[in-house]
Amino acid sequence: MLEIANKIADAIQSGNILWLAVILMVGLIGNYPRISEYLEGRKRQRIKRIMEALDCTHLDDQFKDFLKHELSREYFLYVAQIPAEKEYREELIRLHKLSKGELPFLHFRRASRHLKFEGGQVAVNLDLSDKIGYYMNFAVSIFFGLVALVMFMMPAFVQPISFVQALSLYGLGALFVVMVIFFLSQTFSVYSAKRIKSHIAEIYNNQLNDDAASGAC
Repeated sequence: MLEIANKIADAIQSGNILWLAVILMVGLIGNYPRISEYLEGRKRQRIKRIMEALDCTHLDDQFKDFLKHELSREYFLYVAQIPAEKEYREELIRLHKLSKGELPFLHFRRASRHLKFEGGQVAVNLDLSDKIGYYMNFAVSIFFGLVALVMFMMPAFVQPISFVQALSLYGLGALFVVMVIFFLSQTFSVYSAKRIKSHIAEIYNNQLNDDAASGAC
C-alpha cells in the first residue's frame, strides 16, 4: 500500500492524470480481496454480538425476542443483502418460491431499492428518472466501449509510436473498459426490477383469481 501511495504522489507532482487513474484502478483491483474481507468481517461482527447478547442470562424474555428478531434480520441482510422486516422477508421468499426458479433471488437483491412492501404485497417502483437513467447508462457504456476499442487499436495504426505512448494508450483503453463495466452495472437494478414486476404481477393476479374462485364456491 505504501508503494502505491508513493506512486500516486509522484503522478500528482508530475501532473500525469492518466497514470494516476491507472494506478488507482490497479490499486483498487489488487486490494479488493482485503477490502471485501474487511466489510464481511464488519457484518459478521454484528451477528456475533447479537448472539453473545442472547446467551446473557440477565436479559428478560421480551428483550430476547427482540434480539432474535434482529438476528433473523441481520442473517437475511448478510445472505440476501436486503434490509427487511419479518413480513417483508417472508413475502420475498414466498414470491421467489412461487416463481419456480424463473426469478432468482439475485434479482431481488439487485432491485431492492426499487422495491417496497405495502398492504402485505411487494410493489415495484420505477419512476421516469429510473427509466431515463437505464437507457442513458446503456448509451454511455456503448460510447466508452467504442472509445476503448479505438484506444486499443491506435498503437497499430499510429506510426511511429514509442513504447511509453503505446502503454499509455493501452492504459487509457483499460480505464475506459472499467468505465463500461461500471455504467453497465448501473442498469442491473432497473433490469431486475422489470423482471420482478412482470413476474409478481402474474403471481398476484393468479392469487386474486384463486381467491375469487374460492369465494364463489
